[in-house]
Amino acid sequence: MNKQFYSNDTERSVLGALLIDNSCIDDTFEIKIDDFYIPQHKLIFNSIVSLIQAGKHADILTVSQALSEEQLKNCGGLAYLAELSRDTPRVTNFKHYASILRNYTKARHANNIAKTLIKNLTKASFSNSDSSNQIIAQTESELFQLGHAVDNQDEQLIPAMLNNVMTFLETEHSPFISTGFKNLDSKIGGLEPKEITIIAARPSMGKTAFLISLIYNHIVALNNNPNLQIQPIFVFSLEMDAQSLMLRLLSALSHVPFIDIKNKNLDDSDYGKISDAIAILLKLKNILIIDDNAYLTPSIFRRKVQRYTRLYGQPTFVAVDYVQLMSSGEKNNENRAVEVSNISRQLKIHCKDFNIPLVLLSQLNRSVESRSDKHPLLSDLKESSSLEQDATTVILLYRDEVYNENSEAKGTGELIVAKARNAATGKVAVKFDGPYMHYQNLV
Repeated sequence: MNKQFYSNDTERSVLGALLIDNSCIDDTFEIKIDDFYIPQHKLIFNSIVSLIQAGKHADILTVSQALSEEQLKNCGGLAYLAELSRDTPRVTNFKHYASILRNYTKARHANNIAKTLIKNLTKASFSNSDSSNQIIAQTESELFQLGHAVDNQDEQLIPAMLNNVMTFLETEHSPFISTGFKNLDSKIGGLEPKEITIIAARPSMGKTAFLISLIYNHIVALNNNPNLQIQPIFVFSLEMDAQSLMLRLLSALSHVPFIDIKNKNLDDSDYGKISDAIAILLKLKNILIIDDNAYLTPSIFRRKVQRYTRLYGQPTFVAVDYVQLMSSGEKNNENRAVEVSNISRQLKIHCKDFNIPLVLLSQLNRSVESRSDKHPLLSDLKESSSLEQDATTVILLYRDEVYNENSEAKGTGELIVAKARNAATGKVAVKFDGPYMHYQNLV
């Protein structure tokens, strides 16, 4: 049985309410002509809106005059317009009618997406996983956009906003998540829920090492203070597998050189230190969830964060290493900069929806290499300026020894806060322990 994804009565009620009270137009910012399924209703709605936008009053007579003779005939004539006004139950229910109308529109769009999915699947080559993954990712992206279509007004009045501000001020704990780097926290506050923090650098500068350091600092803080609430960290690693990340974390926690752990060049003392580090991780149990699937789209990211949150609890923060390796999941994306912009915008929406701090690792472009001063700039963000726009904080990593073998700053690095929407920009000096691939506070 085919379901009818429209309601004649709802469409009539919306139009009737508009004819009776033109001020209802203020609540139609989310209604478009395509929300009406019946052709004559499209004509009537278009005429009503055109008249009101022109500063004229829209009623039965003026709408009938705005329509051509043929259009008026197709719409049922003046008598039909009169019926619309007469049969509308209550003008005060207009917003409810409009909401129902939009729900039907979403249902029609979802139905079309489903039909397209079935059509594409019938043509897909199931011997090629990329083909089916791309079809599913495209469908997820379309459904996400449909689910985030504007339905309601979002303005907030002063009393409600002040109430939220007072609640914020009266809350004892800070909403920021400490990075564990004291001087950095004093500058930016920490990682902020609902906001994106970008950690960007050229290759080999230590982006992943900095992420490991954030995780290390959080684990050490929890281990030293049993009163702190244990919340997991979700890491989506697109470049490195989970085992490699764990080996790096164990190196930092045990203070055993990473190369020795990797090559299994360990003595009894090293094994003892590693055992102690493992004991800390086992005590904290689900403190770290690593997803190393190399294929990630914003839609898949959303679904996985929802799942992991359900299984392991609200995360302290979520990280992606690194964002340029993500795919939008959409076909025919010839312009990579546009694709990264779409990815960035969707991730911004997701972290607001989930109320989580989102840490995005990012590569910088080659412009750095052509300059005599190798310090990175905000303009060096690779492929898309939208990363900069969507981020609340951008931290650029720099270690002079990467470029200068005889550098006087060996064993140190700079955290360059290039953007801080709610804080101060500037540089923070840190220590870099090369053998353990680990950033630390510079004492």
